[in-house]
Amino acid sequence: MGMAYGLDQHLAQYLVRLGVFQITTDPKTADAVMTDSIGPGFEVRLRQLYAPPAAAVEASTEDEDAAARVHREEGARAKQQEEWNAIRSTWGRGRGNVYLVDRYSKAVIYTMYAPPKDSSRPQVDKAAKKIAEDLAKIVKPKG
Repeated sequence: MGMAYGLDQHLAQYLVRLGVFQITTDPKTADAVMTDSIGPGFEVRLRQLYAPPAAAVEASTEDEDAAARVHREEGARAKQQEEWNAIRSTWGRGRGNVYLVDRYSKAVIYTMYAPPKDSSRPQVDKAAKKIAEDLAKIVKPKG
């Protein structure tokens, strides 16, 4: 997922270069997701990425009671607003935190705090390299 200061782009470069993970642009083929924020907004994005196939939406019929239709539409709007608020939430966004989350269990399987000194490209690149090298030690231990 996109990260502050383009950290995701730098991480992808180092993770591939070091042979730590295979990076994919298709979230449907990923086993894990890397993010710099967790919480309600992240959970909503995961549900959107990995939603089960949508069931056929039943078309409104003329027989549907007007009150029932209004109630259903209000519920849909409330759910949409709730998801929008969660996405905009900054809860869980810590500059420098990186999380690797298992797609299936939603468990955080790796986390590291590696804040860049500033938002400049060299500093973000340095933080990405540090994270990728740490992950390489865990995923591909020497010996």
